[in-house]
Amino acid sequence: MAISSGLTLVFGVLRVINFAHGAMYMLGAFLAYSVVRWFASIPGINFWLALIIAPILVAIIAGIIEFVFLRRIYVREHLYQLLLTSALVYIISDIAKISWGTMPVNVPKPAVISGSLMLWGATIPGTQIFLTALSALVGILLWLFLYKTKYGNLIRAAAADAEMTQALGIDCSKLYMAVFMMGCWLAAVGGVGSTTILKPIVGMDADVILLCFIVIVVGGMGSLVGALIGSLLIGQVESIGILVVPRLPVVLVFSLMTVVLIARPWGLFGIKQR
Repeated sequence: MAISSGLTLVFGVLRVINFAHGAMYMLGAFLAYSVVRWFASIPGINFWLALIIAPILVAIIAGIIEFVFLRRIYVREHLYQLLLTSALVYIISDIAKISWGTMPVNVPKPAVISGSLMLWGATIPGTQIFLTALSALVGILLWLFLYKTKYGNLIRAAAADAEMTQALGIDCSKLYMAVFMMGCWLAAVGGVGSTTILKPIVGMDADVILLCFIVIVVGGMGSLVGALIGSLLIGQVESIGILVVPRLPVVLVFSLMTVVLIARPWGLFGIKQR
């Protein structure tokens, strides 16, 4: 939810298809590993510090990327955006290889989420409960920010009509930087959360960015509600696929995306555009 929300937020406001979003997710996971090691002397708290510090570091990196590269191509065709963000994927991957190596690294889970919970006869791992709670918290806070704050109103205004927002005296360049940083912060939160069930490794961004694009295609580009519903749908369909077609669970996911594209090309909650 956090990762797909960040991707759809960036597209909805900046109209940039950010292929480097998955790389920011991976960077968040690796930085969480580093932060946990920095604070190894306080094992009960270091993971929670990583959950706070790593996304902030990724957001700062995203701000630099937006200022140096992205703002120069907002008015260009999408092809330029795809080329630039694809290049960033390779650059960030190489930096990760140099910094953390090519082997998986381990981020110790805090004891509070290492157990499991019995519910209606089923055993639910603590990590799944944590990730569900984290996604719900991020979704609620994001909704409150976008719909209940002045700055959130400005972001939604820029998404609806950037030229009019600029004419009203709003500095859209700063707004765009803040939105891009927020989107990458959300990706990094997802990356830190993923370390509770996965070991960070170079290349982990490829699978997640594919699923993110499927989610926002199904839910609707630029729609936060679509990102939420799309995430839930894709998660359920993938789980059913594992049970029904264990060797090819992704078949059902792509089948769902195909059906949506045929019946409603702009997504379940997207807005039809020319």
